[in-house]
Amino acid sequence: MTWGQFLPAIVIAYLLGAIPFSWLLVRVLKGIDLRTVGSGNLGSTNAMRVLGVPGGLAIQALDILKGWGPVYATGWIAGSSNAAAVGAPAASAPLPASSAMIAVGVAAIVGHMFPVYLKFRGGKGVNTSLGVFLALAPKALLLALAAGLVVLALWRYVSLASMTGAVVFPCALRVFYPEQTALLLASTALAGLIIWLHRSNIRRLLAGTESRLGKKIIVEKTNETDGKTGGA
Repeated sequence: MTWGQFLPAIVIAYLLGAIPFSWLLVRVLKGIDLRTVGSGNLGSTNAMRVLGVPGGLAIQALDILKGWGPVYATGWIAGSSNAAAVGAPAASAPLPASSAMIAVGVAAIVGHMFPVYLKFRGGKGVNTSLGVFLALAPKALLLALAAGLVVLALWRYVSLASMTGAVVFPCALRVFYPEQTALLLASTALAGLIIWLHRSNIRRLLAGTESRLGKKIIVEKTNETDGKTGGA
């Protein structure tokens, strides 16, 4: 991928990652602002409490896709353009495909966390990270996902499962992709950011007030501030 392609790709990845599918679908289907109900988080778990399991899963799939899609597209573009760019001027010099894919993936995750469309208040980046790392390091992702699912099955806390997966993933990278230093650094930084964004969940976990998976909230269109409870 050339630098001339890379810079627009970063912007596009951020803007795609910033699309708030949970906010949009809850607004369209229920006529409410997801930020005013449940945990107030713009994630599939909070949306599932309002829309039910099918709606929550649809949002989860969309959030995963907006992470996977830009990374996959970047890899395809880089693979087809790097050879042709060798010896070209600096503005068109090739950028390693792996570096471009990591940077684009991070941009998509940051977009989800801090969306420009909603004054930079977004979700916690877990589903979009799943999509990004599915494209970049599927073996490590499967191990992290398995660890998270075990925690979820035992305690039914989505937030705890998400943080577990975020911590396990960089460790799994060292096992399956020891040469991927840049990806290790990026995933470690993202794990720290994901945990920081879960700080309210951590407080509720410690207090014993965190909502477990399966809790549903009832909201009225005419009163968007009702039903505020803890959650992921």
